[in-house]
Amino acid sequence: MLSGFVCSIKALRLAREGKVEECRAIIGDSTVKRVMRLVFPASCATVVSWCTAQTGGYELARGRGSYWLTQTAERTEGIYPSIKALCMSCV
Repeated sequence: MLSGFVCSIKALRLAREGKVEECRAIIGDSTVKRVMRLVFPASCATVVSWCTAQTGGYELARGRGSYWLTQTAERTEGIYPSIKALCMSCV
């Protein structure tokens, strides 16, 4: 929330001053930067976790009685269903 507020301060100030075109440019630029800053790292973390799950990296933890891993870490058989599940997770 704080990040969104800070990103919008300059655009709001420009809008109040009547500089609509500059305001639109600032909003468009900050939107692209925000997506790159927030979506890209989350997608990378999802891909790393998927690779770990597909190579059996969570199997050791399953044997230790971890409730979260035994109930949520579902291993998909086959490469194509796995890639489809990965894409859906990123979206």
